[in-house]
Amino acid sequence: MGLPPWAHALAGASGGVAATALLHPLDTLRTHRQSLAAATATAPLRSLVASPAALYRGIGPSLAGGGLSWGAYLSLYAAFRRLDGTLPAGAAAALAGGGVALLTTPVWVVKTRVQLGGGASALAVARGVAATDGWCGFYRGLGANLLLVSHGVVQMAAYEAAKAWLAAPGGSGGAAGLAGLATAGAPGGGGVSVRDSLLASTVSKVAASVATYPLQVVVAARGVRGLWAGLGANLARVTPAAAVTFVVYEQSLRLMAAVVGD
Repeated sequence: MGLPPWAHALAGASGGVAATALLHPLDTLRTHRQSLAAATATAPLRSLVASPAALYRGIGPSLAGGGLSWGAYLSLYAAFRRLDGTLPAGAAAALAGGGVALLTTPVWVVKTRVQLGGGASALAVARGVAATDGWCGFYRGLGANLLLVSHGVVQMAAYEAAKAWLAAPGGSGGAAGLAGLATAGAPGGGGVSVRDSLLASTVSKVAASVATYPLQVVVAARGVRGLWAGLGANLARVTPAAAVTFVVYEQSLRLMAAVVGD
């Protein structure tokens, strides 16, 4: 795969922005639902649904965060895979995930506070965080984000395996496809179909969500009871986002590969 890192960054950012723009209202509802006690959640959520503009509160930081995180993540992932032809997908994903967590945690802190803070702008929220908590306030939750890098490790390993299986001769998958995983350099070889990227991203996201959901529950301070509570709702939220992101990512790389003749 000869496309340069900037191509992966641009394609990843395009996918992240597309998924964020389509699914931001669901993210707003989730953020408010998690911030409210179960007994008092219904009325505020109904008021949000009744106001389309409120559902898009915080869309600016969300688009910035989605584009930045996916652009950085997939470009770093591709670069790490190329450093050493034998570096496993999971190891590259762990390194990329750690870097992106350091880069984007401040964006997610501001985004969440904008969604919960009424009419405050992202700039006003950022100034408030700096004034109240100092620069450390922008990295609140960094430890949890680093722990959840494991989600990306499982997802990218499963994504590469699923793509290799689907790419077997005849498109039927099998051992020949899995054998190609050992020499695969990075996602987005320029020839991945919409069907294959959709299937691979969906399967990999479900696998990663199921494998790491208990850790997400513990990190969210719900304790060790009910580790699988809410898994279905979580899958319904994250799987479409992953599918949109990777379909746009792969097709953007496919277009750029055709343009540059790679």
